[in-house]
Amino acid sequence: DWSSDVCSSDLVTLGSTTGNVTARGTFNSTNANISTLGVGNYYSNRNSVVVTTNTVIDQFSVSAYRSAKYTMRVNSDDGFQAVEVLLVHNGVSCYVTIYGSISSTGSDIISLTADINSGNVRLMASTTSPNTNVKILGTYVPD
Repeated sequence: DWSSDVCSSDLVTLGSTTGNVTARGTFNSTNANISTLGVGNYYSNRNSVVVTTNTVIDQFSVSAYRSAKYTMRVNSDDGFQAVEVLLVHNGVSCYVTIYGSISSTGSDIISLTADINSGNVRLMASTTSPNTNVKILGTYVPD
């Protein structure tokens, strides 16, 4: 019985093959086949990235994903910005667009670019605002 070796019964409740699994705390799964997923809170637990000039704020293998969608929270000494970004690549070049942005300063705090370097797609941010950092929530789509 794998459950006695891997987890305690107060953290995981196992159903039948057509039943439910209830997890309290952190739930990690590999190759889970989920037909319906409900999420109460959807957030990123990534660390904030300090941004200066051409700072890599995210990267992934060219062969792993074709496109990505990002939601970002930016803050600096000048204010706050929320940004939604789409990125796609063709294996040679990257294309990035900001399709939603709002800032407490009335102008963008960061600018974004992307490239491919050593087999990785890199999303980069630049700023002139002091003490700028970015927190990212990313969704990645393979071919």
